[in-house]
Amino acid sequence: MAWLAERFDRSVPSDAAANIFEVAWSAVFTSSIDPRFARRFETRGRQPEAVLSRDVYARVPRSRSRPPVHYIFGKCDETVEDARSPGRQTDLTRRLIRHGTELLNRIAETATVRGLVVVAGYDPDTDWLPLESLLAPLSGQTGPRILWFGRKDAGGDSSIADEMTEQGSLVATTATLANAISQLELCGVLDVAASAAPDDPGIVSLPKGAALDVTAALRLRVEGSAAIVDDGWTQEPEPMDDSEVYDVFRRFHSTLGHFRTLVEGVSRGFAVEREFEQTLWKTLNSKLKRLERSDSDDVIILHGQSGTGKSIALARLTWKIRQELRLPVIVATNRIPNDADIEAFCLESERLGAQATVLICDSSQASSRYDDVPSRYDDVTAALRSRGRHLLVVGTCYRIRTRATGTSDRFVEAPTDVTYAELSAFEKLQNKFHLATHYGPHTADSIFAMLYRRLPAARGRLAAGVSTEAR
Repeated sequence: MAWLAERFDRSVPSDAAANIFEVAWSAVFTSSIDPRFARRFETRGRQPEAVLSRDVYARVPRSRSRPPVHYIFGKCDETVEDARSPGRQTDLTRRLIRHGTELLNRIAETATVRGLVVVAGYDPDTDWLPLESLLAPLSGQTGPRILWFGRKDAGGDSSIADEMTEQGSLVATTATLANAISQLELCGVLDVAASAAPDDPGIVSLPKGAALDVTAALRLRVEGSAAIVDDGWTQEPEPMDDSEVYDVFRRFHSTLGHFRTLVEGVSRGFAVEREFEQTLWKTLNSKLKRLERSDSDDVIILHGQSGTGKSIALARLTWKIRQELRLPVIVATNRIPNDADIEAFCLESERLGAQATVLICDSSQASSRYDDVPSRYDDVTAALRSRGRHLLVVGTCYRIRTRATGTSDRFVEAPTDVTYAELSAFEKLQNKFHLATHYGPHTADSIFAMLYRRLPAARGRLAAGVSTEAR
């Protein structure tokens, strides 16, 4: 279903749908098979967690900061049977019985008696999910209340829906969810920004025993553009048995998840460290030593083709900065943040003694000109430097070809060529996670080709990256 995954990747949500994604839902259950659906909730610093099968449980069943997104029918870009979407009618029936029913049973325990279940965008006449399968686990005197938007009559051919409507536990309205949210905002009943206040404000440890307490107000202001890397990002990973570790390993390489997932995967040893990462680390330390100088260069550009490991390198860099340097770090993906959004965090960090704040910006900006991409990162550092802040930006872009960059410490390239040491390290990773392969140890000189051949779980992610770069 690669073609369908690409179609989803190209789709852009409407303004009405975007407004729905902005609301701080505590958990989401969907019959969509869109691989990017969970990522739509990555607003205001939230870190959604995809749940694809009955054997997988979210770390927190209800969370406004890390809302679990349950895919009842899997995702169309997955290759593992328990996680992929059905391709035939028999697969659909099997998926619903084996995984869908179990996931639907979690709705009641997630919402609890005091909660409210909101149903929107669901038409039982055309959806894969039968109405009875949805309502049966929610029926009963102790079930949560259900509000169904975009439906004139919740009853009809369903006896369970008729019974729940009579009991008052199921209410249907022809109004759309997007309109209801807009009306509630106009009336002052709902504040979308305030509702997104994190339920797990964290601590950012700084040098010399100092610590920045990230308040809800500070997090809301910063995470409109970027995510704050608090101590929870680099804490010791939870222990897992072998089957759980393999499943997490597969999802790490197959899913374009939140950046925090990459940091955790790196700490678990899920990815090989490429040789250019040492150059990146040395360059960062060198620039930090010169940061106080008026002529210092506050930007590092990591450039390279898609699939060369730029995102993994930035995740490892984030982990090392927090573990070894204790500098405050903020992360932005797919965009360059607004300097006004992150200034308050920089100010608080420096007030507590931090030398500087590091902005990791995995935006993969495209450019054919040597000086075009750096200028976009320069704008952020220049704006903050003019107000007395110290910020070092490590950003990404696709490979710059029009001018040699080897003599400048502003640029670090993620090369496509694989070294012998990298091949050896990958072979150890293969053995550690029992990755079956029919290819010998020296069948590819390109990192992209090697990963595509030897790591099947990553093929969808690699293809998506190439598609994005080509556009």
